[in-house]
Amino acid sequence: LAGRMMEWIGSGSGSGSGPEDAIAHGFRLCVGREPTSTESDRLVRLFREQVSAFMEDRPAAARMNGASGVPDAEFAAWQVVANVLLNLDETLSRP
Repeated sequence: LAGRMMEWIGSGSGSGSGPEDAIAHGFRLCVGREPTSTESDRLVRLFREQVSAFMEDRPAAARMNGASGVPDAEFAAWQVVANVLLNLDETLSRP
């Protein structure tokens, strides 16, 4: 999911091709609807906080990125956002 959200930005498919668009895309994939403005704002804030944290702790980013071991802070932050989306009650109980 993190990769798909990053690809969404890279492809220019989103209207602004920023984190807001990628989060909306991930949200649609998981729960089948657009996020509310509150949901979107919280996830954008989480993404930005995580990018900052992983920029300061490259080994943590490498661990988050698994076998690749790439210390990419942005990809690690997208993985955190993806984990949140995948663990929403609405995602887990989606018909």
